[in-house]
Amino acid sequence: DVCLLDLQLMILLILQADHMVSNMSHPEPQVITAVIVAHQHNDKQRLLRLISVDAMTIPCITVVGTQPIFY
Repeated sequence: DVCLLDLQLMILLILQADHMVSNMSHPEPQVITAVIVAHQHNDKQRLLRLISVDAMTIPCITVVGTQPIFY
């Protein structure tokens, strides 16, 4: 699993490979969990560094086998 950070340590993108064979048809719960964690991380960084952010979209890519799915 990979995430892209900017210079202020804010998460900009999440790339998640599906490692669980039993969950290959439903990667959404793992992506939702990763986005919640990224949001909490970004909130903490924003408060610590006094960064003003009006809105932010964090794109996600999950890979199931060899098929990428974009969110």
